[in-house]
Amino acid sequence: MKLVHAFTATTLMFVSALSFASGLTFADLDSNDDALISEEEASVNMQLSAQFSALDLDKDKRLTSREFSNFKL
Repeated sequence: MKLVHAFTATTLMFVSALSFASGLTFADLDSNDDALISEEEASVNMQLSAQFSALDLDKDKRLTSREFSNFKL
């Protein structure tokens, strides 16, 4: 029975994390409200961090909302 509860809790955490990740918006990530997402701000999401260099078309180490619009989960 304890194994079932542990499995259920783990599953709920995973689903919750996926929901959080899929709901990220540019505004959510732009924590300092400068209309750009820095590498540090992007680091809260592993998938965004992994794609950051490819998304940063002008290679200024910041994402504009236009660059961020190409982000794929």
